[in-house]
Amino acid sequence: MPTDGRAIRGLESLRDFDRRIADALEEQRRQIGLELHDGVGQLLTAIRIRSQSLVELAASDALREECLRLAEEAEQALALLRSISIELSPAGLVRGDTLRRALEMLAESTRNLGFDCQFSWSGGVRFAEASARAHAFRIVQEALNNAVKHAAARSIRIVGRTDADAFVLVVADDGIGFDVDRETYTLGLQSRRHRARSLGAALTIESRIGTGTTVTCRIPLGLDRPAQDAWRAPV
Repeated sequence: MPTDGRAIRGLESLRDFDRRIADALEEQRRQIGLELHDGVGQLLTAIRIRSQSLVELAASDALREECLRLAEEAEQALALLRSISIELSPAGLVRGDTLRRALEMLAESTRNLGFDCQFSWSGGVRFAEASARAHAFRIVQEALNNAVKHAAARSIRIVGRTDADAFVLVVADDGIGFDVDRETYTLGLQSRRHRARSLGAALTIESRIGTGTTVTCRIPLGLDRPAQDAWRAPV
């Protein structure tokens, strides 16, 4: 039977494994966002500018209309590309904003899409490394994306609060819900679990068909945790 020391080392090794996976996922998203912005974005901008220039050279009204339509479609594609790029690499995380500010911006952008998205915050947690803050943000973002894109939710709540022994992040929606047991091994859920374990956090998902979904992430506030856990209690 393993000693307490061996068990602790085993848990730390597992957490390090999850941290490596979570960091790799975050770096991959960042790289894809940059490539879309710098590569595809520049090509679409060139298409839009050239289409607008061709309008003046078009020999017929029909051709001018086609050039204008092409320029408009290129502009729409650019807007969609910017939205995807921001989702992959949110400005708040790039600037180093606090988790609270980054989530406030996320809630605001969700309201701009026409959803009732409420945000509340009390207490907080300070992360020693940007990657840890990014993992906490992604857990909330991915839960919110599911509510917006798949759950047909009308109302969504994002909550950050301090309990006795943990800082708790909650995303709750009134959508159609789903069978948690059947979705256990989806890529998105596995990604969130890796991110949570990399923080030493506990992730729970409560949902049933027709009753909405609640995602809860509890980040413990113990001061004696290893520095590589990349967070510390608020001061």
